[in-house]
Amino acid sequence: MDALDIPNVQRPQLDGASSSLFGVQSWAAPAHTSANPAFNKPSSPPAPPVPSAPPLPFKYLGRMIDGDKTLVFLSLNQDTLSAGAGDTLSNAYRLELIYESSLAFTYLPLGIQQTLSIPSKP
Repeated sequence: MDALDIPNVQRPQLDGASSSLFGVQSWAAPAHTSANPAFNKPSSPPAPPVPSAPPLPFKYLGRMIDGDKTLVFLSLNQDTLSAGAGDTLSNAYRLELIYESSLAFTYLPLGIQQTLSIPSKP
């Protein structure tokens, strides 16, 4: 049997392995690169959300028709309001139109149209 020449024995180097037994290891995933340079660009921050109006704070209570003028009665928290088409409510909403089954409002700070459904008659 031949004698093993210990000083000349070489261990094969593994790909990506450190040659030092106590070397610093990084467990982070390697950075992925793509052949397509468009994928390597940092992504731009997402677009800000489109502004939207808060939900209508009113609850429909009823309506009164006096000749050609229609008034609706609405509750806002503990208050009861009466309004006709064109009236501004709470300095933030304008009652645009009164329909048989809904009320059309504009949220004034953003100019956004909103609709409040009127419950059907029992």
